[in-house]
Amino acid sequence: MSKLSFVAPLQGYTDVAYRHYHAKVYGNVADAYFSPFLRVEHNEVRKRDINDITSPLANNHHLIPQIIAASADEFNLILNNIIKSGFKEVNLNLGCPFPPQLNHGRGTALLLNKKELERIAHIMLANPDIKFSVKMRLGIKMSDEWCQIIGIINRMPLAHITVHPRTASQQYKGDLFLNEFKSLAESTQHPIIYNGELKTITDINHVYTEFPTISGIMIGRGILANPALLNEWADGTEWNANKRRQAILKLHEGIYTHYCNTLCGDAQILSKIKPFWEYLSDSIDKRSAKLIKKATTLTKYNESISLL
Repeated sequence: MSKLSFVAPLQGYTDVAYRHYHAKVYGNVADAYFSPFLRVEHNEVRKRDINDITSPLANNHHLIPQIIAASADEFNLILNNIIKSGFKEVNLNLGCPFPPQLNHGRGTALLLNKKELERIAHIMLANPDIKFSVKMRLGIKMSDEWCQIIGIINRMPLAHITVHPRTASQQYKGDLFLNEFKSLAESTQHPIIYNGELKTITDINHVYTEFPTISGIMIGRGILANPALLNEWADGTEWNANKRRQAILKLHEGIYTHYCNTLCGDAQILSKIKPFWEYLSDSIDKRSAKLIKKATTLTKYNESISLL
């Protein structure tokens, strides 16, 4: 069985425009892209979340919608909307570490809500035509909290579990609890996908050496910092600086043009396109990065891009 390569969902970054043009520019090297989470707002699924997964731009890549929910009722509501949109695969977010979601019982907070997890497991079992998966962390504050719910996770009909080996309290910093990751992997029959701090070919190879039985990897911030990372790993060699730069500019051009055609006004367009460069700051010179950050009009922004 060949190893799987997934692109992680990142709120504010991997919307449909990014996914579409990443797949177009880099040759659809990922086995699947996961959408930023869909959630309930004012007792209904946010329309912009549904629009993201049903956009015509989503037709050129394998997309798996992700649900974030505080309860089985929320999960079921979002699930039904996803099914109506024509999808047969769904991912459950049990790993979001951000307080606005945790405080509402979502993300990693749901990880330790046994009652609702049991109910969600029953909903999954009642939908045998849907391919479910889970993306999770090891716990909220302690790295062994997953032990409390692994029995429920094992009863879920899952295609795979993606594990980021940190706690929610760490967010994206601090040590990776690799021993706990190994213990979790040994405690389930579900295929395991590794996620976390994969930034180079060496990082990916190291994970496969340390955990040869995993079924694949999921990369988030590493793709934002180097959109060619999966290509480089597949090729077994890093791209040179010029090849990376040309591909990044082509990726940017597609996303930027999409925003210019669908959004209104400089401020709105800039608020959407500027995050594109946040993880790419090491790939461009400091002066250009500073000019991009300071640009307050599209004219100034375009002048900054022309210097790259």
